[in-house]
Amino acid sequence: MRLPKVGDCLKKLVYGRYEKALEKEVLSSRIPAHIAVIMDGNRRYASKIGEVSYRGHFYGAKVVENVLEWSLELGISQLTLYAFSIENFERDDREKAEIFRLIGKKLDELRKDERIHKNRVRISVIGDIHLLPTSLQEAVRRAEEATAGYDGMQLNIALAYSGRREIVCALRKMAEEVKRGGLSPESITEETLSEFLYQNKNVDHMIRTGGEIRTSNFLPWQASGSECTASFIMPLWPELRRIDFLRAIRTYQRCEAEKNPEDLSS
Repeated sequence: MRLPKVGDCLKKLVYGRYEKALEKEVLSSRIPAHIAVIMDGNRRYASKIGEVSYRGHFYGAKVVENVLEWSLELGISQLTLYAFSIENFERDDREKAEIFRLIGKKLDELRKDERIHKNRVRISVIGDIHLLPTSLQEAVRRAEEATAGYDGMQLNIALAYSGRREIVCALRKMAEEVKRGGLSPESITEETLSEFLYQNKNVDHMIRTGGEIRTSNFLPWQASGSECTASFIMPLWPELRRIDFLRAIRTYQRCEAEKNPEDLSS
């Protein structure tokens, strides 16, 4: 039997103590209500470990449950994950088929997950769902119906999503409402537009993995309206650790402390 190296044991011990200290620090301050995550780096991770690019999505799918668990532990009330953008339809057919298969499988796993029901997590998929394969649309329907009555954490999964398209769709719905006489142009405010979006809760903090410093047209209205803070972190999505997530939350807390030092601990 191969015994663990002393260095590995020491590293694990130090890591564990640091994680606990970091968690204690984060829990001592205000937790963001709504976290949005751009899950970037799956394909680069696959290349890094010598596998074909689309295999990276398999490893990335496993991290979704980790982030959900960490968010529940911290008491985050809304989590929005950017899973597939409108632009992603330009990828090759084999990769898209693998992504859609994995997302459908993950949605079915989530709707059966005991943690989802115990914590009353409501699953909602946002985006142009009609553009997705029928089998994936059915998986979306099953997950949403299974959790429709829940009032715990809101888990939003963005599929076939574009922030600009979301705003355009909202404007079209508003125009139709005006045409029907249910809404007057004079009464339209920012709050009115928000009511017609896929989801209308402002984002408190955005996290992007993979080292890229851009938001990729993700929740532009919800993020800009709240002047949300952001963490652009180096780990690729499949490499994300709990300490990386906690550090991102700490970044939010430090930014908020600079803006409102007297309110952060309330």
